[in-house]
Amino acid sequence: MNSRILSLLAIATALSGCATYYKEPSSSSPRAQIAGKQKDCIIGCKGGVFIQAVNGVQVSNMWKSNNYYLNPGPNSVLVAISDAGLFGVCELSFSAVSGESYLATHVIEGTAFVVTTRDKAASEVANCVAPMGRAPSTSYMPIFIPVQ
Repeated sequence: MNSRILSLLAIATALSGCATYYKEPSSSSPRAQIAGKQKDCIIGCKGGVFIQAVNGVQVSNMWKSNNYYLNPGPNSVLVAISDAGLFGVCELSFSAVSGESYLATHVIEGTAFVVTTRDKAASEVANCVAPMGRAPSTSYMPIFIPVQ
């Protein structure tokens, strides 16, 4: 009995963590789409605009998926920019239109990233400026497993 209660408690705890991420509108609801443009590279480089949060709520796979759906109306999208070993963060605010697709791209101007969001017709709907800084260090450590 105690193990059953502990199992249920563990499952409830694990599932409660999932509820803290941004919940996209369902496919049957009116919605718009936003994507961050990643750098065009042949091999081994990462960079571009990465969506981090929508309306103050962290997205679930911020470094893997870069395509999210928004509810129509006012939205705030926090983006991280990575390019040439530099990093920046800024916030895009715009009113999304149902059925529209938006693409966030960046350019380097002086010591800042300028992020511009455009709709399908290439009209600018939002922009933000992020000062460039060093990319955050990671705690990645390779693990070697000896093979016998």
